[in-house]
Amino acid sequence: INKLSEDYFIMYRIFEKCNLVTFTNEPLYYYRQRKGSITKNKKINYDYLEAAKQQMEYIKNNYKNLITYSNTAYALANMTICNQYINNRNSFPNHDELIKLQNEVNKYMEDIKKNDKISKLRKIQANIFVRFSIDFLKELFYYYSVLLHA
Repeated sequence: INKLSEDYFIMYRIFEKCNLVTFTNEPLYYYRQRKGSITKNKKINYDYLEAAKQQMEYIKNNYKNLITYSNTAYALANMTICNQYINNRNSFPNHDELIKLQNEVNKYMEDIKKNDKISKLRKIQANIFVRFSIDFLKELFYYYSVLLHA
């Protein structure tokens, strides 16, 4: 597939074909991480956002009862892009890019609010992300980044 987050592009389709899916806390495999690997890349992972959008569209067309959850996943993927800028210590996205991310989250705020699978804290984070000015968010993210990496 030649993309970051390649499993996100396909896992929902694999689950669709399963008769049973189970979960265990037991680690059954490990990722090997090496210097210079794709997982250590400081590139912002827009592939993750693309995969979330594809999944959202697929679910919208095939599983109407799951739309709230897929819309929420896509909205939060937009917020993840900002988190990657902070965690990778990259320069903050330009003003237009941040507005675009903010608008995408705002589009799905009703789904986030009614989603019973995410925490109140994530709902508050999404509300802050869409309600405050870009300049305020940049300052907030800057101070958060300083604290995170202190």
